[in-house]
Order: sequence, then structure tokens, then C-alpha cells
Amino acid sequence: AAAVGALMLEADPGLSPAEIYAVLENTAIDMDDPFTLGFDVGFDNASGFGLIQADAAVGAVVDDILPGLSIDDVSVIEGDSGTTQAVFTVSLNDFSNQTVTVDYTTNDDTALAGEDYTAQSGTLTFAGGDTTKEIAIEIFGDTDLESDETFFVDLSNATNADLNDNQGIGTILNDDRQPGGDDVGETPGVGCPVDEETPGNG
Repeated sequence: AAAVGALMLEADPGLSPAEIYAVLENTAIDMDDPFTLGFDVGFDNASGFGLIQADAAVGAVVDDILPGLSIDDVSVIEGDSGTTQAVFTVSLNDFSNQTVTVDYTTNDDTALAGEDYTAQSGTLTFAGGDTTKEIAIEIFGDTDLESDETFFVDLSNATNADLNDNQGIGTILNDDRQPGGDDVGETPGVGCPVDEETPGNG
């Protein structure tokens, strides 16, 4: 029992002793019930006898461990006109035999929906075996002089998965600058040495 318990803890370090005992009890084969034909699933509380099934006990723990969902951060150059896309990737950290779903929605930070990007919300569905999905957010180009701006894509209401990282940060990189702002020029006739000849010399 101790060895099987150790394997269960390796699969899920957060298990308590009571949870380990419950799984061992529920997956054991009853060895002492003379009034029932064949083996019964479960521990015989009356006699205290049961055959521990290591594969069933560990399998029960593994089946209860959910994969984790996360979303990345994205930076995109704004552009002067038209639109471009900020593409966020939502990832599962492990394969799942179950269908996984998660809701998403955009939220303002310094970037404003309708002015800097298109607000968007929806639900992503991961079929069995899928590990990545993408969310494409439309970014508006302009020629306004401004700082870099940010917005969020938030995940919520996950089914058959845990939310490991539920917020992606979108950064809109400003590519506009004031004309000549980076150039250091000289004003003609100011600070420039002038060679002059003195009449009658040379």
C-alpha cells in the first residue's frame, strides 16, 4: 500500500493521506464476501480485507489531473493606416481525451476598443488531441504621435482544464514620430566657421 501511495503522490503531489486512502479503498477488490459471486469492487469494511489494484489506483489519480491552459503575450507594430492582426496563442500543456472549452474577451488598458483595436469575445473549443488555438485581434493603424499602448485578452470559464495563465497582454508598438525629431540639423550661417580673405592678402 505504501508503494502504491508513493506512486499516487508522484502523479499528484497535492493528495492528502485521506484522499489516498479513499482511492485505495474505492479501487480495491473485495476478497472476503462469501455471499456474492466473483470479486466485488471496493474494500470489505466488515472484514478489513481487500486486494489493492495499483494500476486502478494510480489511474484514478491521473484521470483526475486536468491539463493547464495558458495564453501568451503579443506585440505588434501599429502601422500608419489600415489594420493588422495581433495573434494570441492559447495552449494546453498536455493532451486531453476530453473536449476542453474556454471563454475569452478583450479588455482595455491604455489601448481603447474601437479606437486602437476591435473588441472581441468568444469560446475556444479544443477537441481531443488539440493543444493550441489562436485568437486574432484587429489593430488599427494611425499616424498619431503617442506612446505604446496595451490591452488584455482574458480567459475564463474553462471546462476540463485548469487556468494556469488567464491573461494575455497585447502591446501596440507606436511607429510614428515627429518629422525631423530624430535629426540634429544645423541652422545655415550659425556656428559654422567661414574662411574669408583679407583684401590685398594672399
